[in-house]
Amino acid sequence: MALSRTNYVFKSTDDVKNEVLIKKILNNDEFEQIDDNGESIYLNTRFDAHACIKYEFSGDGIKIEGWVKTFPLAPINRKKFKEHELKGFSAGAPKKLCRKTIERIEKSIV
Repeated sequence: MALSRTNYVFKSTDDVKNEVLIKKILNNDEFEQIDDNGESIYLNTRFDAHACIKYEFSGDGIKIEGWVKTFPLAPINRKKFKEHELKGFSAGAPKKLCRKTIERIEKSIV
């Protein structure tokens, strides 16, 4: 399955300090760290469509991915989900939450 995620790359001059800042922002916005099929992500389940954020440090930068997971209504397909990038109107509230959280991260990192 092709993943539909919105990608951001920000410069990082202090990975240790930025890790603390990012985790604090994610915690304040009620994102919980989970293992999702071997991938460490942060998930906010406030809405039916779940807001997701993943970050990793690479070289002198931070790569952040943001997306929304939606689940089919039919109970037989509940384990199958679709990923949606942070553009567009469907699942607007979790997309906005995800974008605002990433904006706060961008403004806070050093």
